[in-house]
Amino acid sequence: MELSPTGRMVFRLRGFTLIELLVVMAVVGTLVAMLLPAVQQARESARRMQCKNNLKQIGLAMHNYDETFELLPPTASGISRADTAFVAILPFLEQANLFAKFEEGGASRTEARKQTVSVYICPSDSIPGACQYLPASSYALSTGSMYYRRNDNNGAIVDYFNYVYGALGRPVVVKPTSIASVNNRDGTSNTFLVGELAHKLTNFADTGSGSQGAWTTWHTSYPQAFSTGSTAGQFNVNTLSDPYDFNSWETFRSYHPGGVNFVLCDGSVKSIATEIDAAILDRLANRKDGEVVGEF
Repeated sequence: MELSPTGRMVFRLRGFTLIELLVVMAVVGTLVAMLLPAVQQARESARRMQCKNNLKQIGLAMHNYDETFELLPPTASGISRADTAFVAILPFLEQANLFAKFEEGGASRTEARKQTVSVYICPSDSIPGACQYLPASSYALSTGSMYYRRNDNNGAIVDYFNYVYGALGRPVVVKPTSIASVNNRDGTSNTFLVGELAHKLTNFADTGSGSQGAWTTWHTSYPQAFSTGSTAGQFNVNTLSDPYDFNSWETFRSYHPGGVNFVLCDGSVKSIATEIDAAILDRLANRKDGEVVGEF
């Protein structure tokens, strides 16, 4: 406030100086830098929780299927090699209408195969646009500790219609599994049921289908796509040491920092650390090795 030449009081508003403006901008920038990681962490925490909830629902559907048929669903059903265990449990995920379209066949089946099922998608899984037509999934059935095609499926979910036997190279016939049979061997709390198989492989690009990052889908079984997972290859990696390392194509992986989410045969959902001992990881995948798992 000051006096004008006429004696009147004049109020003048003073703006920020350049230095003051720079100080304010620096403070705001610092606050943003401090808050952004916290916001990102909160968002990832919410996505991880949603992923675990998806797996919880899938595990419950598997148990309901088992209670109904006294068997766990096979990797691929008797209707068609393309119909996986994820198709079989649709009625137990409030998706009976979608399942009915698979049963009807023809145009209805073709339309059903184009549908994305939200419970089969992890919100952290960055699915490339080229994969959408499959449609993609973020989860895979746990078939054991060895490559799906070449072993007796020592995991919880197996190919007991034996589609892969003979022509595709499996040397043994696989028998059905159930929650009871898993419990009688290694125990349901020590055996994987379903885990993440995210689209994160930076050097995976299947030229035949145009898929990128992975070949994971919910309704189609090997060899047309991957709906099965194992611990046969590199666990939770971003880049394959060999782009044609087929074992690692089907090995569990996730976009969540630090680990991969699984639902076990007892219905519990756990995050398995990337650094887990390889022997313990294989024991968790194998339903019948008789080995003590210990802490994990």
